[in-house]
Amino acid sequence: MLVSLYTTRVILHVLGETDYGVYNIVGSVVVSMVFIQNALMSATQRFLSYEIGLGEKGDVGKVFSSSLNLHCKFLAIIVVLLETIGLWFLNRVLDIPPDRMFAANIVYQFSILTFSLNLIRIPYNSIIISYESMNIYAILSIVEAILKLSIVIALKYLYSDKLVAYGVLVFVITFIINALYIFYCRRHYIKGNTYNIRGDKNVIKELRGFLGWNLLSGVAATAAYEGPNYFMNYYLGVTVNAAMGIAKQVSNAVYQFTSNFQSAFNPQIVKAYASKENGYLFDLINKTSLLSFYLLFIFAFPILLCADFIFELWLVDVPEYTVIFCLLMIISQLVSAISSPLWMVAHATGDIKQYQIVISTIHIMIIPSSYIILHNGLPPYYILIFQLFLNILIYAYRLWYAYVKIDFPVASYLREVVLKSIVLTLVIVPIPTILSLFANGFGQNLGVVCVSFIISSVVFFFCGLDFDTRNMVKGYIRKKMCH
Repeated sequence: MLVSLYTTRVILHVLGETDYGVYNIVGSVVVSMVFIQNALMSATQRFLSYEIGLGEKGDVGKVFSSSLNLHCKFLAIIVVLLETIGLWFLNRVLDIPPDRMFAANIVYQFSILTFSLNLIRIPYNSIIISYESMNIYAILSIVEAILKLSIVIALKYLYSDKLVAYGVLVFVITFIINALYIFYCRRHYIKGNTYNIRGDKNVIKELRGFLGWNLLSGVAATAAYEGPNYFMNYYLGVTVNAAMGIAKQVSNAVYQFTSNFQSAFNPQIVKAYASKENGYLFDLINKTSLLSFYLLFIFAFPILLCADFIFELWLVDVPEYTVIFCLLMIISQLVSAISSPLWMVAHATGDIKQYQIVISTIHIMIIPSSYIILHNGLPPYYILIFQLFLNILIYAYRLWYAYVKIDFPVASYLREVVLKSIVLTLVIVPIPTILSLFANGFGQNLGVVCVSFIISSVVFFFCGLDFDTRNMVKGYIRKKMCH
């Protein structure tokens, strides 16, 4: 997280607000296709984890080969769309300064190459997560973060167009990381006859059917994430895009802790469903929801308290709306963190048609709302306030869906997860908040950050976790310290 945040600071300083805003909006054209990437990833992980959960009856190699085949086909379609409609959108619709248009087009092409490599990486990434080999996943993630930091520092000493150089170097790093993923997986998981690029027709058909409904949700989720960016660009220009880009970097960096944690537990949820261990499944959902919320809150709360000071110290020149964007995104992510395990339940069942239609409908509501908000001259952060409301609505629907599909004990969940999280949050908040009101200068704000971190950790550990979970956390910490 610290590497990612520092990287964002240096990029903003080296590129400047205008070029950083250009990179953010140009990249978002490519990222707008990420719904296919996310849909493919969740489908691949679901089917691989399900096959592993079947034990000897499963055929992991067949699913892997079929998913890779499907990824290659979708990649061809995406590249055609990006090089036609996407290119037109970049040059004819987006508000980019004329003197940066050539650089924007170069960055766009390298963004497509980077996206293509990330798409092909998905089956390899998914099989590592499905086998719960989180150590190698963490190591490669750290290597990637360090390499990105290295190129950002190197940008200071380059005399060429720094925006173009950054786009090229990001592609080079992605190529290196992809090669490492493929090398590791071929040595450990896809040896000999377990791999066949043609795949299995029946598995591909099943994957395609699951993927179809996943794509619907992916389109809506991407529209909800990137759509407001285009409205802000149209009404307010690239400076606000820069603020949104920084806020996304910070909130995503904070959420990365929870995301990595959930990646380790998601395969277990699918395997528990496949093996019909309902008692273990319900307990796993409750614990994953609680731990996800706790972990995110521990790191997010200090930022919420000292946001103005942290951003001024970190960026020096803070684009307008950056702080409020970041705060609202983090609050939304707290809701997403506690509800995410329920999303995996829906995927584990395989029957996702109704689920994806409802979730997609809720997500897409942000598009007309963004237009109405900005067209009527309201501040852009109203969009994120409405997004928070939609996240709460999605959470409620996920609970209902789990109750209907797997007879999930909602009343017990509300008592043991939601109520407990609210009560412990109310216990934690007062003291650090009062201290933050009187904090002035680096030393006092650092003290507030430390106090909030310590109080949150202690309260959640001793009051929020049961005996078995505390022992599990202790064992995990001891294991990491020994290594």
